[in-house]
Amino acid sequence: MHLCFVLSSIGNSDHLEDLVNSLKQQTDGNFTLGVCDQSLDASVRRRIENSEGSLHVFHTVSPRGLSRGRNSVMRAAPLTVTHFVFPNDTSTFGRNFVADVKHRHKNADVTVLRYVDSSGSRHAFASAEIDFDRRNIWYVLEAAMVLSRRLIESVGMFDEGLGSGSTGPFQSGEGTDLLLRSRAVLPTVHWDDELLVSGVGQGYGLSVSQRRAKLLAYGRGYGHLLRKYNYPMYYQIRSLMGPIANVILRRRHEGVMDALWSMWGRAEGISGVLTHGKSPH
Repeated sequence: MHLCFVLSSIGNSDHLEDLVNSLKQQTDGNFTLGVCDQSLDASVRRRIENSEGSLHVFHTVSPRGLSRGRNSVMRAAPLTVTHFVFPNDTSTFGRNFVADVKHRHKNADVTVLRYVDSSGSRHAFASAEIDFDRRNIWYVLEAAMVLSRRLIESVGMFDEGLGSGSTGPFQSGEGTDLLLRSRAVLPTVHWDDELLVSGVGQGYGLSVSQRRAKLLAYGRGYGHLLRKYNYPMYYQIRSLMGPIANVILRRRHEGVMDALWSMWGRAEGISGVLTHGKSPH
């Protein structure tokens, strides 16, 4: 098993060196880091080269868009790579991450990891082996999953019309879309409760207006997939009401206005009717 960490960045993160340092500290150094520099001035490449040390690194470039960048790295990855990891440029890993993934999950097509940010630990699964269904598949975050090359070759790469920085209106959902496609090939899916990926909250470093614009755009991607994959009406309504339900039940730290922006985006994605950023109030 040979891992490739797939990193695409425009260079805005002040945690980029923390990610690289967490990889340099791995107890098993037999892995590859692939970096797509979307900074337009090669600043990401320079920052990586200044701190990469003895890491095995290759670089690519692509037009803006997280899906485009990740696909660029996967296409350029050495043939020895068997599995891909997709950290954000704000992610970090424990020292034994590579060794533990190799030891426990070399035969898995999808390994789902625990993601921890300032809000605490995200979704968890009940058992070590998972049967993906159309509900639990939403619990998987791109930054906390490992995919096999075999799976990617079977179902295709990320949809470049989806995801952060894409040219379209749907700024999320690329990972869920890929996993929904993967159900057709019955992948082997593992859940590892002990392997952590650390990151920052969704609104980290954003102003109120920037955060709400992001919630709107991410909500559109969520709703778009509900429509694309023909989720039943009751599920669409339940998903539409989810953000405000989370506020009422205090399952999230977001406020009412943030919830409304998420709901507005989901409604646009479900209906396919976009208001081009108009406010829900």
